[in-house]
Amino acid sequence: MTIEKEVIESIKAGVDLAAVVRSRGIELKKNGKGYFGLCPFHEDTNPSLSVNPTKNLWQCFGCGAAGDVIRFVELFD
Repeated sequence: MTIEKEVIESIKAGVDLAAVVRSRGIELKKNGKGYFGLCPFHEDTNPSLSVNPTKNLWQCFGCGAAGDVIRFVELFD
């Protein structure tokens, strides 16, 4: 079964990425227009996970992992 690209883009745009990240137990702190927290994908001691709610994208400046809400869930789960 193939899901149309428009449906996938609609899902990504309609999800609150920060809420998804928090639902996985990651504490986020507001920093300017975005949020920072500890990255769950490596041993993180300084908050290096950046969540951009405007673009609905995330990136870790420590390990380099990045993506959209679907990629976050894929890696986390």
